[in-house]
Formats: sequence, structure tokens, C-alpha cells
Amino acid sequence: MRIVKDRVRAGFTLLELLIVISVVAVLASIVIASLPGIMANIKRKSIRQFVAELEAGLEDYKQDNAIYPLNPEGGGASGSSKVDDGVAVQGAVILYKHLSGDFDMDGQGTVDDDMTIYVERLDNWSNRERNGRKPGQERSAPFQGGYAVVDPLGGPVRYVAFPPNMKNKPTRNPTYDMWSVAGADAEHPDFSDEAKWITNWGN
Repeated sequence: MRIVKDRVRAGFTLLELLIVISVVAVLASIVIASLPGIMANIKRKSIRQFVAELEAGLEDYKQDNAIYPLNPEGGGASGSSKVDDGVAVQGAVILYKHLSGDFDMDGQGTVDDDMTIYVERLDNWSNRERNGRKPGQERSAPFQGGYAVVDPLGGPVRYVAFPPNMKNKPTRNPTYDMWSVAGADAEHPDFSDEAKWITNWGN
């Protein structure tokens, strides 16, 4: 009886190559199409982590000072049920002063002597490029002659806290509200697309 051995195939046929290339092209297009959403999710996750770090710093601050940092008296509440965004943005300066250790904001952006640092690497000196060294993700930036805490997208973190005995506080939390507009449309009236915000009262 004669046994016929199959010849070993030396490679792919043109049809097989075309199928493989088509499958790779389809997979690549799916990945490329979903990349913006993946990047947005990564950025939002980093913002949430940063907000959580600020919250931890605020809790440490309260333990030492028996109160959270407050907005100036009459800070834009004006009987309204909502806080003015300008007041909330000024809260980023309040956060910087009280949590960074650079309370006097003398223009150097450095931690003051004998000041407590509640959030590491928040002072502006740590966030500046110097000697060719880039700081990575900025955590604060110059703002209106001082410095403000900024989120990983570079926007000021919003913060509002009023005295505990204040009646009809226009805040969602009894203690303080903190949020990042997190890519919300700045041209939208009052940033009312709040579903995109990252907040300490939900989402």
C-alpha cells in the first residue's frame, strides 16, 4: 500500500492575508474610535483621585483647626439657592492657602516656615518647571496675583464652605462643597451640564 504524504505549505495564500489584514484593520478602527472615551475616563479617574486627596487634607485640617477653611463672609450667597461660580473659583485660592503650607502667597510659591502641609506637592514651587525638569501633573497654578489649586485638566477646583451657624446655606453638603467642572462646557450658562462635574456630593 502506498502512503502519500501531504506537502508542507510554505505560507499563506493571498486570500488568507487579505482576511487577516481586514480583521486587523477593523480591530484598529474600533480601538481608535474608542480612544477619546478611554482617555476621558482616565482623566476623570485622576480627577476623582485628586479630589479625594484634597478631601483627606481638609479632614486633617479640620482636626487641627476644628473647622474647614471658609469662604469670605457673605461670599456670594446673597440669598440665592446656588453659589456664584466666581465665588467657587475663589475657593481654589482658599484651598491652596490652607492646604499647601504657602499661606502668605508672597509670590515665591514656596512653603512658609512652621506651616503645616496638608496636601503634598500642592505648593506652586513644586509645580513649576525648573532646570529642565517638568513637574508632571500640575496641582496648582498662578491665579489673580496668587495661586489656586487646579485639577488634572488644568481648571481651578471649585470649593465653597460657609460658617456652620449660617442659615440657608446655598451648598449641597452641610460642611463644604468641592467639585471639578471636569471638561464641562464653559460656554454653557452657569455650567449647567452638571452631569459632567466630579463632585463631593454625588456621581
